[in-house]
Amino acid sequence: MHTWKRVRSKHSLEYCDSCRRYFFNGRELEVILLIVQISDLHYAPTSDADAGLERAYGLISALEPDLIVAAGDLTHDGLTEQFDQVYRFLERLGISRVRAIPGNRDFPAGNSTVDRPLDSDLEYFLGAPDTAFTDHELPGLAADRTPFTDFFADLDFFDRFPDATVVGLNSEPQIPDDAFKRGTDFFRGSSPAVPRVFCTHRSLLPVPRKRVKEGDLLKNAASILAELLNLNVRLAMCAHVHRGHAWRLSNDEGEIVVVNSPSLIDSSGTKETGFLAIQMEPDGDVAVDLHTLNQAERRRLLQRSKTARRL
Repeated sequence: MHTWKRVRSKHSLEYCDSCRRYFFNGRELEVILLIVQISDLHYAPTSDADAGLERAYGLISALEPDLIVAAGDLTHDGLTEQFDQVYRFLERLGISRVRAIPGNRDFPAGNSTVDRPLDSDLEYFLGAPDTAFTDHELPGLAADRTPFTDFFADLDFFDRFPDATVVGLNSEPQIPDDAFKRGTDFFRGSSPAVPRVFCTHRSLLPVPRKRVKEGDLLKNAASILAELLNLNVRLAMCAHVHRGHAWRLSNDEGEIVVVNSPSLIDSSGTKETGFLAIQMEPDGDVAVDLHTLNQAERRRLLQRSKTARRL
């Protein structure tokens, strides 16, 4: 059943909310791509976490998104058993439409439950004979080792879909120059007529009402944004700071929407949990909604630029 919304009063152009399509005089015109962005699950097996995943599953599956981007910090400690439960959750949503990158918490060496001296050498400390190991802390644990790659093909992803070209890059602790070059080359090799989407875990911009700490933002974020604008990337997705926000930036090269997703289920403190639903038109115009788990409401963060101008 179509849920109609008149777009232009002087013409028979209508938009159907339920199927995300435009119609002109009853004839379908173009498909709107729906991307759901989740991040910062910090999943560890608790009743609250499992209940949060169930609420998230219900809300996300009802939207029937075309693409689900999991933008890092899927687990609390980077443990295989935590990844296993998150992967099962993503499988229920349809793993073929999921693309994922890791966050800082998805690397076990950075999440020890054993207090380490600040100046200690990690491998020596873990390998010391009198060290009390937890199950996931093994002697000689490499800092870049993560079970993430036991569940997903790589730390980065590069995809060309009919409706979008999408690149996701691991940013722990920064995006390597060679990885960023591979991403920009991938964009250059894609059709300029297809909207381009970029994703990383660490944030590219500060968010309101959140004090910036060391490591919150990529150190070369400004240069990354400038290059993405130069490449006509229309959407940049990031996370890590646990706040949902959206910006529209422009310069002489073009326009880009930058979004930051909240924590999906980690409600510690006073954080608002939820996910982003991003509607992208074939010309790259973007609208962004925040769906909250706490209040079970939808809030528009960013209106389509064309709609905003018409209104």
